Amino acid sequence: MEQKHILFISYYWPPAGGVSVQRPLKIARLLPANGYLPTVIAPKDGAYPFFDESLLNEIPSTVDVRKTFSLEPFALYNFFKGQKGKSIPLVAVTGKKEKTAFQKMAEYIRANYFIPDARVGWVPFAFKEAKQILKEKNIAAVITTGPPHSTHLIGLKLKKQFGLPWIADFRDPWSTILYNEFLPRTAASRKKDADLETQVLKNADVVTVITQGMKDEFEDRAKRIEIIYNGFDENDFPPIAPTPGHFFTLRHTGSFNPLMNSIPLWSAIAALCRTSPEFKELFRLEFTGNVDGAVKHSIQEAGIEANVVYQNFIPHKDAVKLMQTACCNLLMLSDVKGASLLLTGKLFEYFATQRPILSIGIPGGNADILLQKGQRLPMLAFADNEGIKQTLLSLFNKWLSNDKQPELIQNDYHLQFTRSSQAQSFARLLDEISLNQKQQYER
Repeated sequence: MEQKHILFISYYWPPAGGVSVQRPLKIARLLPANGYLPTVIAPKDGAYPFFDESLLNEIPSTVDVRKTFSLEPFALYNFFKGQKGKSIPLVAVTGKKEKTAFQKMAEYIRANYFIPDARVGWVPFAFKEAKQILKEKNIAAVITTGPPHSTHLIGLKLKKQFGLPWIADFRDPWSTILYNEFLPRTAASRKKDADLETQVLKNADVVTVITQGMKDEFEDRAKRIEIIYNGFDENDFPPIAPTPGHFFTLRHTGSFNPLMNSIPLWSAIAALCRTSPEFKELFRLEFTGNVDGAVKHSIQEAGIEANVVYQNFIPHKDAVKLMQTACCNLLMLSDVKGASLLLTGKLFEYFATQRPILSIGIPGGNADILLQKGQRLPMLAFADNEGIKQTLLSLFNKWLSNDKQPELIQNDYHLQFTRSSQAQSFARLLDEISLNQKQQYER
């Protein structure tokens, strides 16, 4: 098989950890088997919320990685606060009712001076590196993946200057991304952001998205748009037979932000603990990853902290084991505007565990559609206290009646969402846009 060189531009790259790095890493790793050799451009010292050094072992020698400098405004923010590092929580959605004058100023600057996002300082350095690579290699095409969506501005510059075939991959919405609802953006800033989004959509040869809702949102501005769902790496999920355990574990892996703070869920757990001594003794809600302080406060107010276990971020391979051995995995979205469009990568890994999923968010949204196609429990409304309580009780009783063994979901629906199939889809698109470019030159 003839192998072609491509540029693969992603802000998130190992040693970054968490869900944001999974799609870029897995696709770039699998593209060589499909005829494309990626040269990855990533920041040398990115402002990542999590680090997972183990993911460095997944980068094959066939993937050429180039790291560049990045101008990170959060480093200055932390310097003035007397803190180290480059990463800060999004102050607009921290759940705090009162913000300091410094927080308000930082929020305003972030919202109106860093468009489309606070990673835009990486763009000139990555573009400079891309031009150097073009001198070294015969690059057939470019893939940019966001968020951060400032990454797509690199692809836009390359398209305008060199005319390279370009796939812009969207893992989340752009101008309608959830946190924009909470930022103090001026009308001019919102317009500038929307204009940049439209430029990217109109100039990319193909726009790839992860949900039907995103496709509907972008379709009237894109030349061509394709859905390539998120997925799971088959190698990360070796079969694990269910084994009895002392506790019924409801597990959430990954960050738990204030928008996920489900008072009805904490209330439902509290009610079951009050009415069932057995539930109170045997139920455990386990969080792995960062949990916002406002969420912890709500759990404490509900009086269920004795049934809750917190642990810090762990390597992805260890998080997968926790998912696979859970009695039930918790998929928590939110009920704010735009949440129905979300289709977090965690859902596909939860599918791969073949364990029950308790899903809370907006019924009828993109995630709920896939849950029902996969014959899983439908998504419960964020405020549905009674529905949440009855679903939890049903899952708990089923676990008891099954000699305390986690339920195994016996269907193969998840197999269509492998990372291998994703890589094949990207390779097919690369074939098509490269061929189209060649035909245009030959005319």
